Amino acid sequence: MTVAEIVGIYGAIIATILAIKEIYLILTNLRVSYSFSYKYASDGFGNQIGLGEFVLVLEIVNRGKTKRIISSLKLKLPKKTYDFDLISIVSPDEYPITLNEGEIFRKEVNLSQLLNVIKDCRVNDSDNIKFYFQDTLGKKYFTKGIKIKTIKEFTVTKINGN
Repeated sequence: MTVAEIVGIYGAIIATILAIKEIYLILTNLRVSYSFSYKYASDGFGNQIGLGEFVLVLEIVNRGKTKRIISSLKLKLPKKTYDFDLISIVSPDEYPITLNEGEIFRKEVNLSQLLNVIKDCRVNDSDNIKFYFQDTLGKKYFTKGIKIKTIKEFTVTKINGN
C-alpha cells in the first residue's frame, strides 16, 4: 500500500465521521421538560393582587440545527383513551409555533383546569400522565410522567394558600 492510498483511506474515514456528526446535529431531538411554578395574579402593571396559584410549566427547546414547527400540545393519559388536545385549554390560537435553532418555548397550564379536564377519565392518583408537543412532521416529544397525586397536591396548596 502506498502513502497516497493510506492518506486517501484516512481522509475517507474522517469525512464519513464528520458527515455522520453533521447529520446527527441536524436531526437532534427537541428536548421537553416540565416544572411547577407559583404564579401571582397581577393587575396588568406588574402589581400583585390576591393569591397566586401553581401552574405547570412545559418547556420545549430546539437543540438541533434546523427549524422545527410545533403544531400542537397534547395530554397522554395512562389508560386507553383518546389523547386530549390541550390547545383549546391552554392556548386556543397559539399554534403552529416555529422554533429556530436554540429557541425555547414555554407554556403554562392551569392545574385546576387540567384536573377538571381529566376528572371523568377514570385515572387514579397513582397514575402518570404525560404531555407532548407534536411537530409538523408527526414526531412527538414527551415529558416524563407526572403523577396525578402530585398535581392535586400543588392544587390543594394553591387553594389553602399555604
